[in-house]
Amino acid sequence: MERTLNAQLRNQCRAPNDPTVFLDQRTPFIVDNGLCLEVLRQRGVMRIDQSLGLDGRTRGIISSFASNNALFRQRFAQAMVKLGTSRFLSGRAGEIRRNCRVFNNGR
Repeated sequence: MERTLNAQLRNQCRAPNDPTVFLDQRTPFIVDNGLCLEVLRQRGVMRIDQSLGLDGRTRGIISSFASNNALFRQRFAQAMVKLGTSRFLSGRAGEIRRNCRVFNNGR
């Protein structure tokens, strides 16, 4: 992570009330490619986001989104629609796994 952001977050997160921070430091209230731009500048707040920007298999995708806000918005909308059609289990039909790699009952 870029040093000045790291220092800023360390200072902010030192507070006893577990503060929240924006993932997108530039345009936190706008759905845009700002997070991708930040990741390319090594200012990704979450390690998973920064890893996507550094990994050779995914860096091109992040770069494409960073350089083309229209593409980012189009793909973001597609992902939200797809997520909205996902079925989820509730009540006794599903479970929250203790270990994401195995079912709780050992199956």
